Amino acid sequence: MHHFERRLTLPVPRQQLFAWHERPGAFERLAPSWEDLEIVARHGGIHDGARLHFRMRQGPFAVDWIARHQGYAPPQRFEDVAERSPFSTWHHVHRFEAVDDEHSTLIDGVDYELPFAAIADPLVGATVERMLERMFRQRHLRTTNDLRRHLAYADRPPLRIAVA
Repeated sequence: MHHFERRLTLPVPRQQLFAWHERPGAFERLAPSWEDLEIVARHGGIHDGARLHFRMRQGPFAVDWIARHQGYAPPQRFEDVAERSPFSTWHHVHRFEAVDDEHSTLIDGVDYELPFAAIADPLVGATVERMLERMFRQRHLRTTNDLRRHLAYADRPPLRIAVA
């Protein structure tokens, strides 16, 4: 079993950081921009028992991923476990820690195992680690940019836009 962990500290309260992850469309914002990804089905958000089924395409090949959410404890944590994925095991824990009243840290921890690990680890283990590093670097950059943008306009009232 492998463990991958990355941390991100932001100038927002923990509740606000957690709430961003609960927003509709958060998964799409966090999905790697270079992946050809399609949402197949979604049942619920990040609450216990919610499920997300998405399909990733790589040329003529497609891989389905079904994630089940559990461990929902706002604003401290939530988890997703892969019921179906390219991994034998995938357990992603999203933890949120308060640094002070105005700062918080997101801790993404993933425990994973490759199929046929004894063979796969020496062949593709380093590639998978680089893939995770790249993916979480983008996820944290997107989260940072979105929340900083929200912060920049926090003192302004919401706009009403009419579409004719």
